[in-house]
Amino acid sequence: MRELTALAQVMRERERALLASRHARSEYRASLLTALVVLGIGLAMVLLALLMYSLWRENRRSRELERETRQALIDLEASASERHLLTERHRSLSHYAGLLQSCQNLHEAMDMTAHLIADLIPSIGGRCYILRASQNLAETAARFGEEKIVSADLLHPNDCWALRRGQLQQVQGDRGAVRCNHLEPARGGDDPRWNLCVPLMAQNTSLGLLCLSGEQPPQDADLLLIQSIAEQLSQAIVNLQLRETLRVQSLRDPLTGLFNRRYLEENLQRELLRCQRRKLPLSVLMLDIDHFKRFNDTHGHAAGDALLARVGQVLHDLVRNEDIACRYGGEEFTIVLPETDATTALKRAEQIRAAIGSTTILHLRQTFGPATCSIGLATSQDDRETPQQLLQIADAALYRAKGEGRDRVVDGNRALTTA
Repeated sequence: MRELTALAQVMRERERALLASRHARSEYRASLLTALVVLGIGLAMVLLALLMYSLWRENRRSRELERETRQALIDLEASASERHLLTERHRSLSHYAGLLQSCQNLHEAMDMTAHLIADLIPSIGGRCYILRASQNLAETAARFGEEKIVSADLLHPNDCWALRRGQLQQVQGDRGAVRCNHLEPARGGDDPRWNLCVPLMAQNTSLGLLCLSGEQPPQDADLLLIQSIAEQLSQAIVNLQLRETLRVQSLRDPLTGLFNRRYLEENLQRELLRCQRRKLPLSVLMLDIDHFKRFNDTHGHAAGDALLARVGQVLHDLVRNEDIACRYGGEEFTIVLPETDATTALKRAEQIRAAIGSTTILHLRQTFGPATCSIGLATSQDDRETPQQLLQIADAALYRAKGEGRDRVVDGNRALTTA
């Protein structure tokens, strides 16, 4: 029994040892499993955090891309709008250049320029100046928009820095370049108003000025547009002035400054028909300088030309704006007096004869004259007369005045009635 009891005791001790070992292994495995679970949960949380961060970054990048796309669309629309505006401006400039070629005078060109600037850049106002032929004064030819800085109606070229330098001059408030004298004084302080003077020049000659002003400084595109308009307008002014010079040369006698025979033939018919429609008289004077050939042979052709020029000046000073004074040829002159009857025309002829009879000329430090003249008068009598008939009657009266002793006026209609 004692052996059995000892053996049982040994078996119980070995069993307790085995149980303790098994429990220790179970505890270790449980701890390991817990650590693995905690590690797995931690790793999952880290992965989840990384995933959330990645999603947040992607979302932010998507928003940035969307914002950039939206801004790109806005810029694209602005660019398309600006391109459309530039296209319209180029089309308007091309149309403007074509219209300038069809302008008959400077007034039309200036009005067209004012309307173009007002349509293309409505935020600015100003005026166009034209320099007189004497180059000593520029006068306003057209206005457009509302002037934010008022400029003078007339200005001397020295009052504008743009005309002095032949370059664009821009001023804003009291800042920047020197202010032109033809502009109103600045308000002082932070004056946002700006002024732009653009000289109109061609072939190194000043022709005029574009004076513009506004509340906000112009954009670069507006400045380029204004410069393009100024260049085209300058060329148009040169062409119009050349055309006017050629027209005047084709219609006026270069020596006396009076109209020539071609102009007389073109306009006498029109004036006669106008007076006949309105039942009004029209008179024609034919004037010839007495003994001009002898004067020319005695004193030379230069003195003869000086005498003709002086007679032309006298006639120019004595005729009305509606009258037509012409050099008919040689020493003969013709004056058309619309809406003038025979009695009034006779008085006018006597005034002209007396004025020429008291005229002297100074040539090469010598005084010549006075010269006398003979005048023939013809007045329209009915609606059937033609310009040729009036000229023939006046010419016949002129020869009669010469035959009767010169230095006199003969009424051709009265001579016909007497005959």
